[in-house]
Amino acid sequence: MPDKLIPFSLTHPENESCGEVGVCNCSSQPKKATSKLVIHDSQMFLTVLDEYWTNTLLVVMVMVVAVMVVMMVVVMVAGDGGGVVVVMMVVVAVMVAVMVVMVVAVMVVIMVHMKKIQPTGPYNLVGISWGSILAIEIARELTSEDQIVKLFLLDGMPETTLNIIKQLGKGDQLQFNLISRLMNMESNKVHEELIQLPNWKARVNYALCETPNISPRSKQYLASGLEASYIRINKLLSYNPSETPLSGEVHLILPEGTSQEDTCHLNK
Repeated sequence: MPDKLIPFSLTHPENESCGEVGVCNCSSQPKKATSKLVIHDSQMFLTVLDEYWTNTLLVVMVMVVAVMVVMMVVVMVAGDGGGVVVVMMVVVAVMVAVMVVMVVAVMVVIMVHMKKIQPTGPYNLVGISWGSILAIEIARELTSEDQIVKLFLLDGMPETTLNIIKQLGKGDQLQFNLISRLMNMESNKVHEELIQLPNWKARVNYALCETPNISPRSKQYLASGLEASYIRINKLLSYNPSETPLSGEVHLILPEGTSQEDTCHLNK
């Protein structure tokens, strides 16, 4: 459980060391952390887990969906209505299985690299935003091996984020709310039109067509952003954290101004 809430700022003076992570010549503007594995000294292993690990999951899921769509088209061409239902059920089951397997696979790969550099703890893990989910699971696995782990979560609160996302609803309701909020389309007319459309792709295309004064390239970027957000939200909704509490230290790091009483359910 977190021992304290640490307000912080990501800005540092020019040409000044950024503290224990050993980064020099910092810009006065906040910098995005990378997923590189870094050794700071013989007593500390620091690995920064940010949002980019989800790109691997995204690519694999797209490939799986593409294969399943081809299977569904083949069955439909053959005229087997019952086969279509079976294929759809297989698609859902495979996608859930892929998400679980890929999270475990990414976790295993990272742990293998960590142990090549430093076979035993203490380990310091830093999870940023969505990457906090992966950092928590790695910390859980390491502590189950009796390793000493300190976990630092930068604005990463899985349960709080999950509760917020659940307010968007599920299924079609999630799609309506996600598109209307991200595209700033809150009118009743838009909602009625979205409801009439058959699937996610058609709803995204409608939203893009209703957005004026944007270039084809910008539409492509918006479509990719909506798709990535939709897939990430569904992955988060399927996340089922272990009930086993972490035995190591957990530090929740949030922006200045956050309530000191808000532990974001990490104290369970």
